Amino acid sequence: MTTNQANIGAELDTLGWRQGSPVPPTLFPTIARSLGVEISEGADLAIVISQDCDIINRSPEKEPYLEVIRARRVPKKDGNLVHGKNPRRLHMDITIGGVPGVCDLSIHDRVRVPREEFRGLKPDPEVAIRESDVPLLARWIGARYDRAAFPTAFVERLPHGALRKIAKDHGHDVTAVYVQLNTFDELAGGTPYRLMIWATVRPDVFADQDKLLEVEQQFFDPFVAAIKQTPAIIVHAEQLLSEAQVTLADLKLIRKLDDWDYLSVGGDT
Repeated sequence: MTTNQANIGAELDTLGWRQGSPVPPTLFPTIARSLGVEISEGADLAIVISQDCDIINRSPEKEPYLEVIRARRVPKKDGNLVHGKNPRRLHMDITIGGVPGVCDLSIHDRVRVPREEFRGLKPDPEVAIRESDVPLLARWIGARYDRAAFPTAFVERLPHGALRKIAKDHGHDVTAVYVQLNTFDELAGGTPYRLMIWATVRPDVFADQDKLLEVEQQFFDPFVAAIKQTPAIIVHAEQLLSEAQVTLADLKLIRKLDDWDYLSVGGDT
């Protein structure tokens, strides 16, 4: 190992590489070859998703690669795909040349790029994601391997079409939907599941009475009503809460409905 190789972590640190850094178009051909797809400047982006300590690790043997995810620009957000609700796709705010926009990320569009390829390059100064969205991106990646599972019988009873439409059109300010089931056993068709439903919004949305009323009327009430009308599902209680009101004790009892593909049995269409 040469001294130059050993200093790669320090060099990337000095250049400003961090989790969430946008990759400059210079590396698009390398990423495109690895993914087997075309990546076009202007229509596509690429974002580093490796953790900070891995990016600046001094050892090229311990961390020979950085992990990168491709992102596509889209005209507007889908309420089903924000806040990490879907484990396969994520819609996230992004700024390009000072202009706000939206990007669509697929969990399958990840690739490893040798750290050596980043030497001498700085993150793209024209592209930025919000600092507060970097933890969201990390949690979304992690949820691919660590998310709640529900009984198939319960999932199949959900009114998929109605819930998905409500969430897509009016779920942009909803950060999560949680349920507490009376059992996680597979129940026969005539035996009902009994549950409580919680939905959460950011504290700033909860404090804004107009926004909160809009979420309640356009998302929460119709969402809960659709489930209440479903045979063999009984809703005993429902609450629309601030994220600040959900405690660690609560999280031991409830499960996050974070695989929003449940709302479309056929997957994304």
